[in-house]
Amino acid sequence: MNDLMVEIRTDEPITTADTANLTPEDARSLHDWAGVEVGEDPVRVVVMDSGIHEDVVANHPWFDGVDVVERYDATGTGTGGDAVGHGTGVASIYAKNAPKVELIDVRIFGNKGRASWSTIRDAYEWLIDNADEFDIVNMSWGSSENVPNINALHDRLLDKGVHDVVAAGNTGSDGGSPATARTAFSAGAVDANGDLTRFSSSDPNRDNPDVSAAGQNVKMARAPGTSMGTPLDEDFVKASGTSFAAPYTGAAYVLGFHVAQTDWDTVFEKVAPDIPGTEGDGDGLLKLAPALKKRGVEDNPEADVSNWSFVGNDVVYIDADWIPDGVSTAVRTEDSDDSVTVRFEK
Repeated sequence: MNDLMVEIRTDEPITTADTANLTPEDARSLHDWAGVEVGEDPVRVVVMDSGIHEDVVANHPWFDGVDVVERYDATGTGTGGDAVGHGTGVASIYAKNAPKVELIDVRIFGNKGRASWSTIRDAYEWLIDNADEFDIVNMSWGSSENVPNINALHDRLLDKGVHDVVAAGNTGSDGGSPATARTAFSAGAVDANGDLTRFSSSDPNRDNPDVSAAGQNVKMARAPGTSMGTPLDEDFVKASGTSFAAPYTGAAYVLGFHVAQTDWDTVFEKVAPDIPGTEGDGDGLLKLAPALKKRGVEDNPEADVSNWSFVGNDVVYIDADWIPDGVSTAVRTEDSDDSVTVRFEK
């Protein structure tokens, strides 16, 4: 185990003519990001990564109203910096998209995007010992192979009652730990059109990924002096990888937590629509609004749902008041304008 190394989950910069940036607005549209009434209690998220640069937290517009409430350094290089830019970018996705979030910086990468087994073990032990201080941990990194020792630590952490979001990997084939852990909730990467990227890892035998989210040409905050991905200006960078699908999935998790502090990973998996023509998307594309709707129906089947909504491609939730009493039959007809009408007949 002494020679084991883990790396950040980024892909090589996209150098084709397509220079578009996937913005937060693009991602929220892709993932059906309905308006959510945010509660007063903050949700605490650990970003286990290369650090969250203190200057970005203090001055970047995406971090307005969001703070890092605790820092832990497992590298011996100190807290407050980020020489790689990866952790700062991941954290900025939470800061921009998840209201009432509080961040905890757990640094496992020093001056490079690689970390040793001893560093990973130390960070996990700190998380296990302090599990009552946070709700969700984001892990946008991993090994190139399945590592039982990492999986065991990951399972111990989640047995403490916290929740995780893990990057599936960027090999284009099998992923590695911690995404392959028994308890891991992992995210594959799609492009702006919702199509699975060429680099997103998939290992169905180990249930990796669970869902897929925005992960190509993702715009995020840039740490000072860093060159990860493609710098856009002093404040922003774009980069690709399942590293960034993880925090978009995690931000949706945070919004779900404001509704009910529960295992949203299971709900996200149930409602995720399949991405046609691919087997590497897990249960499908991350969708927030259908997850919130489904959770509301499951919590209170008698609830007065004011309208109907699609979940995936062929499941619809309908207000019970729209259906006649007794046993009814749903009759589906396709109209001349290609719309679909469903009526209920006794």
